[in-house]
Amino acid sequence: MIINASNVKVGGFTILTDGWGIRVYGDRAQIIGNIITTHFEMSGSHQTVAYNTINSLYYPNGTVKSYAHVDLHGSYNIAAANTLAKGALSTYGSYNTIFGNNVLGSYEKCGLSTSCNAQYSLIYGNSLKGGGGIGIAGMGIIVANNTITNSASGGVGIIWGGNNVVFGNNILNCSGAGLYETDNSWSNLFYANYVVNNICGVKITSQESNTTLYHNNFVNNINQFNCEWGYFDNGAEGNYWSNYLIRYPNASEISNTGIGDTPYVINENRADHYPLMASFDISTVTLQLPDWANLTLPSRLITPSLPPLPTPETQQIESFPITSIAIASASVISAIFGIGLLVYLKKRKH
Repeated sequence: MIINASNVKVGGFTILTDGWGIRVYGDRAQIIGNIITTHFEMSGSHQTVAYNTINSLYYPNGTVKSYAHVDLHGSYNIAAANTLAKGALSTYGSYNTIFGNNVLGSYEKCGLSTSCNAQYSLIYGNSLKGGGGIGIAGMGIIVANNTITNSASGGVGIIWGGNNVVFGNNILNCSGAGLYETDNSWSNLFYANYVVNNICGVKITSQESNTTLYHNNFVNNINQFNCEWGYFDNGAEGNYWSNYLIRYPNASEISNTGIGDTPYVINENRADHYPLMASFDISTVTLQLPDWANLTLPSRLITPSLPPLPTPETQQIESFPITSIAIASASVISAIFGIGLLVYLKKRKH
């Protein structure tokens, strides 16, 4: 299905395909309340993808034939309250918001991600269970208040970029590192995250990274850290390490400050100089979101204006195979609405 128009609304459909399924080109499109089993791509600005169930396609024997993947290209787009079953969602552009989605497993390294050209986007309040975590490549990205459990690849990672903020996330039982930074990354902040029972708490391998970590809780990770670079306090307070008193049994609190008197050593060049004696209460801090961040859920109800149905005398029915659907509009408002309607798209055999 190719939609080449602006102001399009698509809702109430069940869409199945064994090939590239939906591509939307235009601005202010709304894809709301559908069941979609296909790849899905949108290009434009002020797009909305919400309340959809997006599934992967399976062979009869239960193996995956085509993984669900949503790509959002453009700016000021919103992906909210969707459920992705063994799928992934990626953004390419600026000022995009991904929030309140439920990702159940994924086929890529990251269940939610931003591309290298992404800037000033928000990934907020999502739940990811199994599969991949959240991967950032870009500038000025905020990853906040997400819950990631049982990820096969890790929790939240900065793959490339700078001036990104990772704040207030709950990361539990991941097979990789709860927080990680790789490749060319700089001036990022990992702040007030709860990182528990992962293979590794934090891993930083970006050469000469000046990324800062503080007020994070690293609790009962098999390896609390694997870091070559980074700064582990803000010059006044650092992080909570659940094995602090095991490593330093003679450490004590400095004058009721909540800070230990013995630095928590990372390597010969790195240390948390102000380790916290007790876990940091993440609920006591909030993050000021930028003005462009949109956390308003769109309406579930789409009420398009439809033309009257043809009379029985003029109605014509023709049976033919559907190979593609294209919808185009230059400047009018278009609407597509279905209740209990099944659209099946199959590639023509050549």
